[in-house]
Order: sequence, then C-alpha cells, then structure tokens
Amino acid sequence: IALSTVLFAGAAVMGYIMFGESTESQFTLNLPPNLVSSKIAVWTTVTNPITKYALTMTPLALSLEELLPLNRQTYPNIIMLRSALVLSSLVVALSVPFFGKFALTLVFLLFFRPTKKSGLINFVEHLQDL
Repeated sequence: IALSTVLFAGAAVMGYIMFGESTESQFTLNLPPNLVSSKIAVWTTVTNPITKYALTMTPLALSLEELLPLNRQTYPNIIMLRSALVLSSLVVALSVPFFGKFALTLVFLLFFRPTKKSGLINFVEHLQDL
C-alpha cells in the first residue's frame, strides 16, 4: 500500500509540475488535443468500463444459459436471455441512484445484521449484574 501511495503521489506531483495551475479535473482534458497518443488514451478510458461490464456479465450469462433445458439452448434464446440481462441491469442502474452503495449496504445488512442485543448492550447489562 505504501508503494502505491508513493507512486500515485509522485504521479500527482509530476502532473502538477507539468501542467501547473491549469490542471483540469480529468486527466484526459490535460492531454494535447492534436496527438494520436492523446486520442488513444481517451478511447482507452472510454472502452475500459465497457470491457469490464462484459467480463463481469459473461459468467452470469453462461450460468443462466446452463439453466435452460437442452432443447431451448438455441441461438435466438441465448440472444434474448443476454439482451434481457443487459436491459435489466440498465433498468436497475438507472432507477436506483448510487446502486453500488445501496448494494454494499444491503450485503452488510444481510450478512452482518445485529442480533437482538448488540455487543455493547450485552456488555452494559453484564456490568450491571456485577
């Protein structure tokens, strides 16, 4: 962790030295607009989330395809299943603001929900019994 902190801090300092006060909030805005390497960097930034989505959804799609009976595992059915998966994730992403935080909270509540008495209440009641 310390090495990554040093490397990121070094990159920030070098960026400030290179661009000074005119540093923009997004690094792609700081790149020279005429260079091919700048356009490659911008398109890499754009395509990165798309490829992450595909890599994340492929195992889920394959698992859902395996649930179909063998006679229903045809190409049109697989396309409809994957399209429904994409559309459902789009609907959830657009309808639930801050879905990542919501999902993390939901997982926390499901797996780490408190019992009837939390540890602090048990401790205080135990002290009162003494």
